Amino acid sequence: MRSLLSSIRLPVLGAAAGVGMWTNVAAAELEPAEPVEELATSTGPELGLRLGYATAFGATHGGAPVTETISGAVPFWLDVGYRFAPRWFIGGYGQYGVGVTGASVTSSCENCQPSSVRVGLQLQYQWLRSETRSAWIGLGIGREFLNVSVDDERREAKSFRGWEWLNVQFGSEWQPIPGLGIGPFFSFALGSFDSVEETCLNEFECPKAERRVTTNLDSRFHGWVSAGLRIITLP
Repeated sequence: MRSLLSSIRLPVLGAAAGVGMWTNVAAAELEPAEPVEELATSTGPELGLRLGYATAFGATHGGAPVTETISGAVPFWLDVGYRFAPRWFIGGYGQYGVGVTGASVTSSCENCQPSSVRVGLQLQYQWLRSETRSAWIGLGIGREFLNVSVDDERREAKSFRGWEWLNVQFGSEWQPIPGLGIGPFFSFALGSFDSVEETCLNEFECPKAERRVTTNLDSRFHGWVSAGLRIITLP
């Protein structure tokens, strides 16, 4: 547990500090005397796109560090949902992350190509709000798939699958024009893989019975620390 906490301490503090500075600016520009209900009462669909960087920590299973498979990712994150009240948003999220491998991954699997897929449901709340700026927090839960393909003669692929039990998010937004918001975000996600599916696409190298094998795993916690920029269309 101590090593797990140590591996996430610096990424969490660094990303939180950056988003916190932006949030302080948003808070400073609020007008406490103005009723919140009079600022923006629009409800309707919202669509958001996030870009940034995510750092992995924890283990895939047993004593295997997740960094032996993937050390980080460049995520393309899509938010789709509905603002049903001025402060409240509910919807879904989907993310495809282009995997980044470290030295330990390269040495053990030179041709490995990892990627991360995360999908789920989320709820967001704007806890600070002004006419052009806002700060928000969110919670989510979903499923995660960590895929690894090997570009060699055997054409092997491996897919870790499990639950993303907790996805905590916060950030802030600035509206340069009506209907468009932009600002930083931070996300901390915690999950566990419960199974792995291994596939061999080379019929000459792999017996038919072994081309697709699913194995249950001894689950261990792993997670992602993500930070970046979010652009969102507002109702």
